[in-house]
Amino acid sequence: SVLVWGMLQTYVATTYCRAERERLRREVVEVIAGAAEAGHLRTEEEFLNMRYMAQITDADIYVVTGDGTVLYSVGSSAPKAGTRLATGVLDTLHEAGEYTGGGTVGGLYPSNYFTSALALPQGGYVFASSDSVAMRVYMLDTISTYIMSAGLVLLVSSLLALALANRMVIP
Repeated sequence: SVLVWGMLQTYVATTYCRAERERLRREVVEVIAGAAEAGHLRTEEEFLNMRYMAQITDADIYVVTGDGTVLYSVGSSAPKAGTRLATGVLDTLHEAGEYTGGGTVGGLYPSNYFTSALALPQGGYVFASSDSVAMRVYMLDTISTYIMSAGLVLLVSSLLALALANRMVIP
């Protein structure tokens, strides 16, 4: 029962963490799109703000042209300027005006990333991507804690049952 409870709590906590990180990425791209609409995206101050947002949210932020070429990027594993995005992601952005998903962003990243993107008013797109490894590590650590707890409860209850059974058998 401890293990089942732990698995349930892990699922709830993971769902919450994933939703919270999605909300943060979404807010980042909305703020940058708003700055672009106001004409502030070309200022040095706005690029500095993007760098701060990337550090605070632990996400890569990058601005791309309409054809998918990265113009500016910040973050620990953000794509370099001049890198081209895959057409699949761009097709979704052209059709819907926004993108939310997980994966390698068309081969841009070597592992799975959670990504949010919005179209910019003057053309182009802004992306915010965060690595999914942190979520997997959190889940595995939490699950292993509950497995160890369940094992400890099982060991203590087995020793207690053995001691009480032995006491009942020996006169």
